[in-house]
Amino acid sequence: MSNIYYSIKNGVTNLIKWFPVIWTDRDYDNAYLYKLLWKKLQNMANMQRREGHSTNSEEIAEQIEYAANLAHRLWKNNYLEETLNKYDYYTKYPAIDANEIMHVADQPNKDGNYDVTQSINTIQLKLFRQCGTEADDLFEEEHKQLFDYLKRYSESWWD
Repeated sequence: MSNIYYSIKNGVTNLIKWFPVIWTDRDYDNAYLYKLLWKKLQNMANMQRREGHSTNSEEIAEQIEYAANLAHRLWKNNYLEETLNKYDYYTKYPAIDANEIMHVADQPNKDGNYDVTQSINTIQLKLFRQCGTEADDLFEEEHKQLFDYLKRYSESWWD
């Protein structure tokens, strides 16, 4: 009987805990995968801190939390913004928002194509592209780091 009670209690608790994440989940972007992974890792780290029976439960919780932080960074994907700030892009070019560097016309031209114009000078465009490349590289590096870390440590998080 206590098994049924535990199953129902645990199931309802999971529904409540996961509802906001599942409700906003979408299948068209990898960010949602990282959000799910982040939530799961956070839950696991909290469980290790609350109920861990190992002598190194706190260390395990910290390892899991490290992976959760990487998943959170991948989910939020602020790498371009971080890189632009690193190079003081907004200080050097305060008048132009990074999202407005390329302007795509609202209506197609006579050939049926959408005209794309650049609203910045070549030096600014070069810096923006450099930041974009660096942001992509950082994302890939942290993506690899997360999954290599999980591969290396996740099996040791349970007795």
